[in-house]
Order: sequence, then structure tokens, then C-alpha cells
Amino acid sequence: MGDKPLRLTCRRGTAVIGAIAIIATFTIAVAAMSIMMMEYARYASHVKSVNEKTAMKAKESLEVNVTNGGGATWITAKNNGPSSALVVGVYAVNTTSGTLKYYKLTTPVGVGVLKEKTFQAPEYIPEQLKVGVLTSIGNIFWEKGS
Repeated sequence: MGDKPLRLTCRRGTAVIGAIAIIATFTIAVAAMSIMMMEYARYASHVKSVNEKTAMKAKESLEVNVTNGGGATWITAKNNGPSSALVVGVYAVNTTSGTLKYYKLTTPVGVGVLKEKTFQAPEYIPEQLKVGVLTSIGNIFWEKGS
């Protein structure tokens, strides 16, 4: 008679341990799936952001012309794109030696859609250098002709 209560206790203990193991397995599976779903949502958000920035960069289209006069360099940026552009810097490149110089504009120059804006470069840029303008989105547009 003393053996039967012991057997029932062992069976109940095994069932409890089995139930705890099943619950733990499901809990771990649900936690892993929720972590994967959160990471996928973060990834999808990042991809969307990159695609939007790429689309914005593709909309910019500037035509750059450079003139020197009176000891100053004047840059004319004509916007041919469907969105306005903000010029934040000027590049000057010596194509023979490969040297590059960057001039940050103290005040960015906004160029509206189908408009053109002329502004003075921060420093005099000799005519033999090729000039480009940097926009706030990261596009660089180079002068035509040279």
C-alpha cells in the first residue's frame, strides 16, 4: 500500500515537469518570433528611408556655370529638376594634378524649381580648375564645358 502513493506522486511530478517544459518551449518560441518581427520592422523602416533619400537625390538636377570677374568667382546654378535644391558647398578640382579643394558656404543658397541663382564662391577659383556644387542631399553637380 505504501508503494501506490509514491507512484502517483511520481506520475504527477512527471506531468508537471512535462507541462512546464512545453510552456517554456512555447514561451521561448514566441519570444524569438517577436524579436525577429521587431528586427524585420526596423529593417523595413531603414530600407524605406534609404529609398526615399535615393528618390529625392534623383529629383535634383542643377546646371552649373562659372565666371571669373573682378577678382571673384561667380557661380550660376540653374535648377532643371522637379524639386528645389540647397547648395551648401563648392568643389574645385585640378584635373591635371587631381587635387581637390572644398569650400563650405557660410549661407546655403536655395535654388527654386526652374529658377537660377548666381552667388559668389567663398574664394577666387582659377579658370583652369573644374568647379562643382554640393547640395544638402549629397549630390554634386559639375560645371559644363571644361
